[in-house]
Amino acid sequence: MIFAAGLGTRLRPLTDSMPKALVKVGGVPMLERVILSLKASGIDSFVVNVHHYADMIESFLEENNNFGVKIDISREEPQALETGGGIRKAAPLLRGSGRFLVYNVDILSDLNLKRLKESDSSDSLASLVLAPARDPRRLLFDSSLRLKGWTDTRSGEVRGDVQGGELPSLLQYSFTGIHILSEKALDMMDSYPKAFSIRDFYLDAAKDHLIRGVLMDDLRYIDIGSIESLERANAALACP
Repeated sequence: MIFAAGLGTRLRPLTDSMPKALVKVGGVPMLERVILSLKASGIDSFVVNVHHYADMIESFLEENNNFGVKIDISREEPQALETGGGIRKAAPLLRGSGRFLVYNVDILSDLNLKRLKESDSSDSLASLVLAPARDPRRLLFDSSLRLKGWTDTRSGEVRGDVQGGELPSLLQYSFTGIHILSEKALDMMDSYPKAFSIRDFYLDAAKDHLIRGVLMDDLRYIDIGSIESLERANAALACP
């Protein structure tokens, strides 16, 4: 599943007239770049959620014959449903897959999908691709890379199943926005509001279910969420 429904507010004024998914990185629309990268890794069936300028995304895919893969569209109306709500809305299209990859359209990475699949474990509800912490909002893991919680190092806020004196011993990593999720999680989302964050779901579920981190400390990735990061991504592609 590719998340392509976001408003892309930090990419304005580009996203005033187009969806974030069609903003070009290195001369190629983000959505095209992600689809072709994952296709090259062996994925041939996708679900793409849409909301902001949804018709433009659907027309773009149709004009390009879905880049030779199967693509189902999950349209979110009248509002975008955030990451968790987006997955739940797409549940009918995801069932039967057993486990599925989730990827943010604005992530530029050199993900080794084969290595990720080998690191994934069928006994976990989800496997989250991690990188060394580089922003204040971080996921917390025990020594076996089991998800325990979340923290914002600026405010000191801590959420999740974290005991009083446990925080200093926990490992802190950045979540890349790339994860493998078991379809068992879909039924567990029924009690959540219409729109919710997958991070909040993971923090709740981690109390009773195994959610693992997969550390890829050599992964190169850029979250293209702002004009500044878009410029960095363009520069990185110009000088690999």
